[in-house]
Amino acid sequence: MLSNYYADEYTFEIPFEQFVEEEDWFIKKCDCEIKEEGGEFIIKVKKEQQYLPLSKEDLKMLESFPSYVRNRIIIPREKEYKINKIYLPEFIVIPQYNGIKFHYKIKCEPLLKDEKRSYIILDSRSLFYSQLEKKYSEVHIYILIVLGKYFRRVCSYRTKHLEENVITGWRNSTYRRIFLNASSEEDEEGNERMYMFKLKEETYDSLTEASVGNILQILKKSVELTFIFAYGLLAVTLNAEKEYPERNKEIQSLWKGTATFREVVPFQLCICGTNRYGILKKDIAVIFLDYAKKMSDSFQRSYNQIPHLPLKRINNNIHRICLYKDCPIIMYPSSNAATISSSAAVLNKIKRLIAQGIIKGFPVLISEKRVMDDYIINIDISDITPFTDGKRKKLKTLPDGKSKLSDEDLSVQVESIVYHYINYIEDLLFCDSKTPPEKLEAKRHFYRVPFDNYSEIFSDERYNLPLAKMYRDLLTALDGFSYYIKKKYSNFRDIMDEILEQAICVAEEDALDCEIKEIQKVSGKSPVKRINKKEITEEFFTIVLKILEDENVYHTQDNEFLLIDYKMFQRYYRGANHKTFLSNCKKIGIIEIPIRKKTGEPRGYAFDKMKDGKKYKVLKIKKAAFEKYKKETEQ
Repeated sequence: MLSNYYADEYTFEIPFEQFVEEEDWFIKKCDCEIKEEGGEFIIKVKKEQQYLPLSKEDLKMLESFPSYVRNRIIIPREKEYKINKIYLPEFIVIPQYNGIKFHYKIKCEPLLKDEKRSYIILDSRSLFYSQLEKKYSEVHIYILIVLGKYFRRVCSYRTKHLEENVITGWRNSTYRRIFLNASSEEDEEGNERMYMFKLKEETYDSLTEASVGNILQILKKSVELTFIFAYGLLAVTLNAEKEYPERNKEIQSLWKGTATFREVVPFQLCICGTNRYGILKKDIAVIFLDYAKKMSDSFQRSYNQIPHLPLKRINNNIHRICLYKDCPIIMYPSSNAATISSSAAVLNKIKRLIAQGIIKGFPVLISEKRVMDDYIINIDISDITPFTDGKRKKLKTLPDGKSKLSDEDLSVQVESIVYHYINYIEDLLFCDSKTPPEKLEAKRHFYRVPFDNYSEIFSDERYNLPLAKMYRDLLTALDGFSYYIKKKYSNFRDIMDEILEQAICVAEEDALDCEIKEIQKVSGKSPVKRINKKEITEEFFTIVLKILEDENVYHTQDNEFLLIDYKMFQRYYRGANHKTFLSNCKKIGIIEIPIRKKTGEPRGYAFDKMKDGKKYKVLKIKKAAFEKYKKETEQ
């Protein structure tokens, strides 16, 4: 007997009983009846209709007579069908995708006994009853029409399932939004099978502060890993409060002038480059972005399991990929190829599938070279230093004798913190009239506040629009995560601030328009936007004077610089985004910013300063500019 195709994933197949109930009028119209015998269904034609229908010639002849004559004419009906009943055959549905829409092949058992063939193949792109009639001319046409109708319903039901039902991701529950496979609430369908976060069940300890600290230290050392990790956060949070198409409709009505920039457009991540320490791109993707991996001795076993697949297998597996919503889907070149061509037709196919809402996950491409496209952000991992030995750490001394993963395993740490972050978001989104103000404030900081702030920053005309929107979304996801870390793990506030500042600096530099980058190469400095130097100077030093008047605030000076507490400056500044303001201060030359020794690139706005065994984040103000301002105001 044939079994259902991928039955473990497709739990919404339409049963024949439901079809009979819904299409009872159609079955009766075809003069057929359905009976159940020994656990099998029989489709048969009523006895009085077991003859050949009138031919076209007979019908034309009848139409030529008046109605009172036509009713009295008896047409000879000597030839009857040989087969007037069949048992409902076993069949499997094989999904196909031609790059535009779904279609199906039905692999069906023979309708008649003693047939030499073991199965027949039917294609949903043609009429099922027509295909059946060619193969079984001796079977009554009405039976074939009913069977064909059922096959058509099976296919349409399958397509509906693919487009409307998922096995992971955000969706509406009875009273709240939940994330399937990560929710603290039980799934309404009672489906206990886990497709994501499987390592959580294999971990000996829950998430610890040491685990969180280890992840943050790794992200602090590499801004590339920060953006890769942020892409995973974006995947699991973008549709949390509401689906992004709904949000875009609201943006269209609220922000008519700047709606184009504020619209959310899903994009792809490409992990590229050759690491000089031998770290594999696939391993990075599996550790930081694969939330569906299983416990095994190595990461290589995950490479060929959905949601990982080579690009050449997309068409044959689209029916499975589209079930994974709101999670990264890792794709890599076919065969032994190392690079994905920017002109590859499969990239346009992926974009079209995302636009059609068929791919609901977030594609991650693995390529040796950059993939140039307006909807792909490239992260080069060439200079990332080793951060793990690549082996799973297991504990084998448990009382029950089973082997479980240690919380020292980096892949477990990443998966655990994302799992707990999703639970935190679920709790934030559940608000009612009794919700405290602190929770409402936290809900705003999860998405809305950072999204508005980064929209203001990257809406500047100096930035490349597609790249700016991608960095805006990555930083929004990272900012929401930063708020969570500061609330739950207050000991890591400083390191989280540093990680976020690093990411913002790199994003602002990388998102600049190509023409501006070319000017930077020629002139050796960043072009200054037309800004009001006098207003910025006055606003900045007014804040500085207020801070200096406060005796409880840390401040000091040396020969060149006046040093003030960076956090106090953030508190006194009343504008929308203090980083944009400090960026303008740097452009007019009144503050100094830290520079990376290796690359010579900016690193945030705050310096580290030790005093009495305590570390401070300080802002370096050029003393000459401050004295000049004081002199001008006194005059």
